[in-house]
Amino acid sequence: MPTFSTTIPARHEAVSRLRHDVRRWMHSDLIGAPPPTADDVGLVLTELAANVVDHTDAQWIEVEVVVKGQQVVVAVSSRSAATAIPAVDHWGATSGGERNHGLRLVRALCNTIEVNGDDRHSTVRCVLGVA
Repeated sequence: MPTFSTTIPARHEAVSRLRHDVRRWMHSDLIGAPPPTADDVGLVLTELAANVVDHTDAQWIEVEVVVKGQQVVVAVSSRSAATAIPAVDHWGATSGGERNHGLRLVRALCNTIEVNGDDRHSTVRCVLGVA
């Protein structure tokens, strides 16, 4: 199964580079994903990684993108408490203001979302269908 895997510093500029690297990989001859799929994967990945930067004190973000037939699995892990991540059912709930739009998009784009971990490590795994 084609896999993209890396660890990046938990900084916004690294997240931006990551999005471009993953989109380029998704468009490569190895994968050949259509633009909507590559864009959706990039958006999900960016939102999940940006939340690590914005809402934790993690220093590093581990990323894995795996193409499995007609599905793409995106996993974002960090050394931050899984218990601090809101329940997926609450992602994108309106709380007034400008927050939560990214998580609403993640919920809309992903067929399944799982949050795993403990008080020192968390992984958010999302499965997208290929367009």
